[in-house]
Amino acid sequence: SFDSMRTSLIEQRQELIRTESLKKDLELASKIQESLLPRRLPNIESIQIACKLVPSNLVGGDYYGFLEEHRANQFGCVIADVAGHGTASAILMAMARSVIQAEAKRIDDAAQLLRKVNEILFPDLEEAQSFISMFCFHYDDTKGLLKFANAGHNLPLLYRKSNSRFEALDADGMLIGILEDCDYELREVSVQKGDFLVLYTDGLIEPQNKEKQQFSLERMKSVLTSNLE
Repeated sequence: SFDSMRTSLIEQRQELIRTESLKKDLELASKIQESLLPRRLPNIESIQIACKLVPSNLVGGDYYGFLEEHRANQFGCVIADVAGHGTASAILMAMARSVIQAEAKRIDDAAQLLRKVNEILFPDLEEAQSFISMFCFHYDDTKGLLKFANAGHNLPLLYRKSNSRFEALDADGMLIGILEDCDYELREVSVQKGDFLVLYTDGLIEPQNKEKQQFSLERMKSVLTSNLE
């Protein structure tokens, strides 16, 4: 009995060491992933910007970032979501982030940027049997013009102050990693003073309560409408 107990305690201690080591690795990975997010927001006096990412686990596959612009009163933005959760999704997203930031330095067209990102990432995503949804836009504040493209991502919502309604920003485009050669539609929309744009991933609208009811897009709209100020 003592021999059996001794063996069991040794095994439990080894398992605890492995668990603690894994926890430390995940905590480090979480810090690294957080460091890949923007450290400062675009500085345009006439607009306010706020961002937040809360992974469902220590690490996850969601990402947002701003694209480098060389002209005043302009900025670009991308939001993305890798299928699945956990470490594998986080690794794929880190890869995608590097490609996005590198290609955005020479491509200022949202649709062409998504096309190039898909072209580069397709082999790795196919091997990993995964895909990424992605939405990209460039905004020119001097013209009040937003040009955007969508790769199967949740449709961003543009709240129009003029009529107190939400407008979904939709554009044709396949998820990143589904087809090797894929075109993306570039669309544009005017933005007026007082309008409000919301970009999000499914992690915001799909969580369920104890009754298995999803938070839902409509409830998110309700929260936004009652807190616009």
